[in-house]
Amino acid sequence: MVDAFLVAITTIIAVVLVLINFYILVYFQHEEDKGMNGSIFCKILVVFGLTLAWGMVLCLPLDVANSRSGGGGLDIKDLWYAFYITTAIMVVVLIPFAIFYYEGDEEESMGERIVGAIKYEILVFAICSALFAIMYSLLNEASIPIRTYQCGWDTAIQNYADSSRSSPSMNGGCTTTADTLNLTVTFAIYLMAMLSFVGWFLFVAFGGVGLSALPIDLISDWKNRPKSVNLQYFAEKKKEIGMRAQTLIEAGSFLEQEKRELNLVKGWEKRRKINKYRTNYNKFQQMVYMLDKEWKVLNLAFGGAGGNPIIPWLKLVCGAFAAVLSVCWIIHILLYQLLQRNRAPISTFFNVFLQDLDLNGFSLFSVIGFGVIVLYLLWATMKGNMKFGMRFFFCCPIHPMEKGETLMNSFLFNVMLLLISSVAITQFAANALAEYARFTDADMIFGVQVKYLTFFKIFWAENIFLYMFLVWALLTALYLAIKPADKPAIDLNAVRRPRV
Repeated sequence: MVDAFLVAITTIIAVVLVLINFYILVYFQHEEDKGMNGSIFCKILVVFGLTLAWGMVLCLPLDVANSRSGGGGLDIKDLWYAFYITTAIMVVVLIPFAIFYYEGDEEESMGERIVGAIKYEILVFAICSALFAIMYSLLNEASIPIRTYQCGWDTAIQNYADSSRSSPSMNGGCTTTADTLNLTVTFAIYLMAMLSFVGWFLFVAFGGVGLSALPIDLISDWKNRPKSVNLQYFAEKKKEIGMRAQTLIEAGSFLEQEKRELNLVKGWEKRRKINKYRTNYNKFQQMVYMLDKEWKVLNLAFGGAGGNPIIPWLKLVCGAFAAVLSVCWIIHILLYQLLQRNRAPISTFFNVFLQDLDLNGFSLFSVIGFGVIVLYLLWATMKGNMKFGMRFFFCCPIHPMEKGETLMNSFLFNVMLLLISSVAITQFAANALAEYARFTDADMIFGVQVKYLTFFKIFWAENIFLYMFLVWALLTALYLAIKPADKPAIDLNAVRRPRV
């Protein structure tokens, strides 16, 4: 029988998520994208994608609530399949198509831009489909370790007769042998494994950075909060920023010329120049972002008398809380997932916290606790991506989320990153909080079938990704502790010619 209360709570949370994500879209979107213009399809994808990412993570506490007290009557396994299949469609088909369309030549007609986007999307879909088909046909078997018990019943019955136990003991005359159960997984399970595998690389790279970058930046924002300045100081800084802006304009013209010259070269030389241009462009974008941010802070310090005094202190509180959460996650990974004593975790840590919040089947508080500690990982991953782009320019350009200035391609990029990362974070949470998530469909999917798939088990059963995440998080924490402040890729005050 379906639990009506559980269905009602799930529906309310889903509606709230949609409303929150719609507000995020309205709050951050650029002035050019407001209204019912040609980007309406992109806006739908943004709201739906954000809701899907949040919902996928919060599906785990729903799975837990559904498995307790005789079950809530919901088929959560099919819900997991739906989440992951929809995510695959979003990140392989819909979002890439939307990005290709949005970034198309504005001088072309809508039909021409759609046709161009379809051509690029067919290539992306063909590559992803071929890779999945090859891997699924060759590596679709899970080798699940099991233990086989063989017992002498005469001894067991005698032990039972000679004791006051309520059930027969299996210790007497029993032998234990290790065995392996080979299981061919379904298409949906393998798709979940593939998405999680890709997502783990992003989670390690960006989540590891974000665990330290998020609290450090929040506390730095408080430390460097705008303070009221006089007219003379404002005029001097305004002149200085104007000179640097002019240098950037000249650098932008130089980049445009460099881009045009790419059509004149071919072969490996063209590939080398493209890589150089991409690095230079990423540096240019980083410098523009930092100069714009400096100008806004200066305006706030002069025209706004330092701005709202509550916001910096709120950032300090959030930064301190984020620092505690980051340290707790590192401790949890060590004590529960990596270190063992007598073949058992040293501590269940976060699991005990969530179980204590689950009061006699009333799961609201445990859901809130789960949402805080796990959605924090999504926030840290987004922050880590931004921090990575601010320091390393060979990878990808930054896509900052700024109030009223976020273009739709930046929205789509961040939603895609969030979706791909969320599948890995969901798997991580299911394994990291296995005591809390016991007897759930997620435990059976992620802790058994996905974990022991051929090829993938090298990374999950042996905790390779966890070691990578832990080492990278500690190294970046040390690096950011030494160099916490972001600096322009090039000191514009020292530039005399338009180079980036």
